[in-house]
Amino acid sequence: MNQALYQLIITRANRNKGELKMKKIISNQKGQGIMEYIILASLIGIFCLATVGSFGKVLKKRIEYMKEQITQNIKVN
Repeated sequence: MNQALYQLIITRANRNKGELKMKKIISNQKGQGIMEYIILASLIGIFCLATVGSFGKVLKKRIEYMKEQITQNIKVN
């Protein structure tokens, strides 16, 4: 009888350990999903900054060209 009780206690303890491991794995996956989201959002932000920076240079050149053309073609009396 003591052997059967011992086996029952060991079986339940092992099952509880397995459940705890599964809970840890699930919580780790949630953390992993959040980290992936943060990394992806950061990369998108960096890409947007680089794009705005390059378009800013192009726009600055175009505005300077228009300014030069306006001052050359419009004569003030």
